[in-house]
This record gives sequence, structure tokens and C-alpha cells, in this order.
Amino acid sequence: MEGLANFLDDTLGGILLIALSMIVGGLVWNLFILGGWRRIDNIDARVITRSISIMLVGASVMAVMQMIHLSIKALVLYETLDQSPFPSFFSTQQFQGGFVRGLLAIGLVIAVVALLRQPASRNRWLNVIVLTTLLTIAGVSLVHAAGRFEYRIPLMVMTLLHQLAAAVWVGGIMQLVSLWLLKRKHPDVDLQWPTLLSGFSRIGLPTVVIMLVPAIILAVYYVGSWRALFGTGYGTLITTKVVLLGAALGFAILNYRTAKQWRVNGLDSGLRSGVPYYIQAEAVVLISIIFAAVSLSSQPPAVDTPGDEASWGEVLDVFTPHWPRITSPEYETVIEGWRAQQETIGAPGTQADRDWSEYNHNIAGVFLMVMGVLALASMAKWLPWGRHWPLGFVGLALFLLFRSDPETWPIGPVGFWESSFNDATVLQHNMSAMIAATIGTMEWRVRTVRNISKKITYIYPFLCMAGGILLLTHSHSAFELKDEFLIQLSHTTMGMLAVLMACTRWLELRLEPPVSRYAGVASLVFMILIGAILGFYREPV
Repeated sequence: MEGLANFLDDTLGGILLIALSMIVGGLVWNLFILGGWRRIDNIDARVITRSISIMLVGASVMAVMQMIHLSIKALVLYETLDQSPFPSFFSTQQFQGGFVRGLLAIGLVIAVVALLRQPASRNRWLNVIVLTTLLTIAGVSLVHAAGRFEYRIPLMVMTLLHQLAAAVWVGGIMQLVSLWLLKRKHPDVDLQWPTLLSGFSRIGLPTVVIMLVPAIILAVYYVGSWRALFGTGYGTLITTKVVLLGAALGFAILNYRTAKQWRVNGLDSGLRSGVPYYIQAEAVVLISIIFAAVSLSSQPPAVDTPGDEASWGEVLDVFTPHWPRITSPEYETVIEGWRAQQETIGAPGTQADRDWSEYNHNIAGVFLMVMGVLALASMAKWLPWGRHWPLGFVGLALFLLFRSDPETWPIGPVGFWESSFNDATVLQHNMSAMIAATIGTMEWRVRTVRNISKKITYIYPFLCMAGGILLLTHSHSAFELKDEFLIQLSHTTMGMLAVLMACTRWLELRLEPPVSRYAGVASLVFMILIGAILGFYREPV
């Protein structure tokens, strides 16, 4: 149960941050873009209703997920202590902060429902503002800063500012995506699209500045050194967030320039044909950053683990080309080592374990690199039969199912449910196999069957994003920090590339040539890079 609980903890943490963004971003959008109670009559009623409804969904998700989150923590404590954690659990900061936030979310649901009935009411808007403010402040008691002995209050304030600004950005993007979907069903709403898009682009720059300044201060304090930035799991996740943030800012700049051209010159160049899809890709990146942030919160700050940093040489060795391991140790040898580890607590892994893992990673990398090359050749019309390359994902899924964890089902003595509930890594490996099989099956149909539904074409980028998020939150033991970090480093990098692969594939599907073709090539290049990282993978000794 602990393994499943750890996985759900990160997943629910990401959902809670997304819900917070829907609330805070939705509130700022309504007040500063739609005008709140002041200019409510100037905006189409359907736009107002849709915008407030997003806040309602966010508050409802926050209320439900926060209570589930607390229940899971209590259950883990019960299994760990082998006795009821109550009433001691009630006195913990985790329970008190989470419970208060859950109650405030319930109150916010009631307030937003009342607002939907009378969106021009100033008092009802004030109720929502007050509850949203209290809800945001309550969440600060659950962050890293709340547990510090030094600079606790300043760090909590910096965290609050960072979260608020990020929520405004993410929530605003969600509002734009929702508005675009609304205007597709109601063409008359299209007239307000340029105005609202332009309005959000104007508040984008100050939002990014407010988000970045506290983020830099927090990173400097929690990381402590350049070596820790690149040599610890905490530092690597920050680096990953920076890279993904750069991609999101790139999309944001494209949208800003297009909106500015419309404001200044009245030009509609790409305002409807390109910007909506850049916004959707931006949303994918921002959601991935949120899950990376949740994974970051479950890591000990690098400043608290001095001396456990990997050296520059050890980090570079992770990405140094090696000839893939193409021979696997005997299964009996691996399982004997596993049984010996079960008899001795804390026993180190065997050489056979490391060789088994290296073989798995390297062969998976070969799968992806071959698939990527075939796809590029097919795109260039050199190998017409290369369009069947997605079937490689099905083969990869079968390979992962049988090889990922030799001690578990279907080839090991540990059953499927037992291993999945007790080991988050096994659960994530099984989910990865399912994602790969679905990607391969659906994408093969997309590339070989004529007149297929457009909805099926979108499964590939969606599952690529899911796989990327899974890698960004991939769990490993908290012990042997350096060894675990070197493993996590490759997974985190692949997760980042998978998110970028999802975005570029989405743009390939939605944009017109030649931009769509460039995006398609980029998507395949990202897949080949993931394959290269897997192909070069080496287990730390």
C-alpha cells in the first residue's frame, strides 16, 4: 500500500496545484480581463458563465482531493505504525493545513455557486476573493518553507508569491483554452476572442516577473551551489523546470507578438489559425511543470544533503555514449540475488541486478532509436513501409511487461497487485507498458487507416504527455541519495523530452505546412534523443 500511496501522493499533489490554478487564475481572469462586477454587461453571458464554472470545477476538485489526500496519509501512518494514528495525526501541521484548506474549498464551492446565479453582485465577488485568499494562504503551511528553522516567514512569503503568479499564468491559459472551445461551438463568441487574448497578454509579463523573482531566491537558498544544482535530484528538477519554462515562454512570446500586432495594426495573422494551438501546447508544458514542482516538493532540498552531490564527471557519464548491452544475465541468477536481498535488510544490489537493468534500458533505447529513424525515413518518402513504425511501441510494451521487474508478475514470484500496491516504481513501470501499448496501437491506426476520427489522432500526444509526467514523478528510494539521483537524472531528462515530444506532435497535427512538418521532425528527434539516453544508460556502481 505504501508504494501506491507514494505514487498517489505526487499525483494528487499535482491535481491540487492545477485546481488552485483554476481558482486563482480564474479569479484574476474574471476581475482584470472580464471586469468582474464592473463591466460584466460588456461581455457575452456565455463567456462569463464558462469562466466562473472553471473556478467552480477547481474549487470542487480542491475540496474532494484535499480530503482524499489526508485520508491516504492517515492510512499510510496506520500501516506503518500498525495502530491508529489518531488523535496524534490531528495535531500535525500537515493535517491542520490540509483540513483547513479543504474546508475553505468547500466554502468556496458554495460561494462560486452563488456567484454563478448572480455574477453582477459585488458582494458575492468579494466573498469569492476573501475565500480564495484564505485558501491560498492555508496552502503555504504545507510547503518546504514551513519546516525551516531559519528565514521561515520570508521563505513562506516567497513561496506564496511564486505560487500565486504561477497560478495566474496557468489558470489564465486554461481560460483561453476553454474560451477557444466555446467559440468553436458558438461562432458569435469569436468576436471577443482577440480582445480577451490581448487583455491576457498584457498581464503576462508582470505575472512572469513576479513568478521568477521569488523562484530565483528560493532556488539559491534551497540549492546552495552550482554543483548541487546539477548533482542532486532537487537541483536537477529545478533545472528541468527552467528548461520547460523556457519552452512555455517561447509559446507565450509567439502569442504576445500576434496579439500585439492585432492591437497596433489590426492584423489577424495567426490569431485564429496558430495562436490557439500554441496556447494548447503551452498548457501542456505548464501542467508538466506543475507535476515537476510536486516531485520537487517530495525531494529533500539540496542544501540539506551536503556531501551527497554527484560530481560533474558522474553527471556527464550518464549522458556519455556507451555501446548498448545486448546480452542479459540469466533469470535464475537475478532471482537468486533478489531472494538473498529479502533475507538481509539493507543488502546491496548484485551485479546481475545491474546488468539486468542496463540490458532493459539499452534494448528499450534501441527500440526507440530504430522507430525514430524509420519514422523520419517514412516522412521523407524513402521507406514507405516505415509508416508502420508505431508497432514498435507494442513490442516495447511487451518487453517492458516481462522485463522491467524480474521479481514480479508475470515472470516473478511476487503477484501483480502485491507488487503494484507496495512499490511505486513497479506500478509506474506497469503503467509505462500500458501507455506504450496504447500509443503504438492508436498511432499505427492513425498512420495506416484512412478517414480515421480526429479524436484518435490526439491520443498520441496526450499519452506522450502522460508518459512524460510519469517520468518526471518517477519514484526511487530516499536512501543512497547519489546512486538514486544518477538513476533519476536520466528519467527526469527523458520526461522533459517526452513532454516536448507531445507538444511538437500536437502542433504537427494542428498547424499548417511547413510549420507542421518542422514540428513533426522535432517530435521524432525528441523520441530519438530519449532512445539515445536509454541506449547509453548505465547503472551506478
